[in-house]
Amino acid sequence: RQVHGGDCSKSSSSQRDALSMTLSPFEHSVGGSHDDERGILVNGNCILKPVQSGIRGEREINFYEKVWCNNTSELATIRQFVPRYHGCEEVHDEWGLTRFVSQHFSLPLTCVPIRYMKLENLVHDMKKPCVLDLKMGTITHEPDAPADKIERERTKFPFQKIVGFRVVGMRVFRPESDSFQRFDKHFGRSLTDTNFHLVFADFFKALRGNFRQQVLSQVLRQLRMIEEWFETQTVFRFIASSLLIYFDGQTHGHAVRCGVRMIDFAHVRDDVGGIDKGYMHGLQVLIKTIEN
Repeated sequence: RQVHGGDCSKSSSSQRDALSMTLSPFEHSVGGSHDDERGILVNGNCILKPVQSGIRGEREINFYEKVWCNNTSELATIRQFVPRYHGCEEVHDEWGLTRFVSQHFSLPLTCVPIRYMKLENLVHDMKKPCVLDLKMGTITHEPDAPADKIERERTKFPFQKIVGFRVVGMRVFRPESDSFQRFDKHFGRSLTDTNFHLVFADFFKALRGNFRQQVLSQVLRQLRMIEEWFETQTVFRFIASSLLIYFDGQTHGHAVRCGVRMIDFAHVRDDVGGIDKGYMHGLQVLIKTIEN
């Protein structure tokens, strides 16, 4: 059934047969090492994201189903900032996906994921997609994490405690060379609270004049709407969740295409309560930085 653009049912056998013939590796992923290792697949206007093992995978599925398969007023605002969810798929041998994933991502057959979430491909039909992945919040561990885990997180990401986010990946289009430049999590960890703003200047550098102003205006408008939702929502606590900022770097002869979406919900909790002050702080610093 279709609910607010999300499909909460499984695909038919004919759809799965067609799917196996049109898959390719998703080349625009910039963030999570988990997904890079196991392989996100793209199929036109959808991606197949591997379901993580254990409670993490179930939490992410539950979050998408709450957002897309429940018609509640509290979720109406945030729904437009979460990729559309089209249910889960299980890989069967007759699809030919197992060997395909094994070959393209150099994985043993026994390590190929068997469950995927089918999600909206946010950069579908973009010519030069530029993507910035920001891990949001001042806290990078779950409230019930063991003491050694908490201490490791504190020492690993001291910068995030200050500004409320960190850069985990970026893909920037360079018009002068007609090529892309990638920055990974190690680049993000090298940033400090005195130079992180330079990342945003570099990210939007490919845009010029009125086109640049339109993209910045739309990105800020969407960030403020997300901030407004966080000011009152007490259902979810977002831990190790990302904000994705993206736009099409191909500006000549094209309309403005850009967006902000919340992604990565494997550590989202709905049993904590209260305002998510850590995520709110990150949003406020992010908005001010882009405004400047």
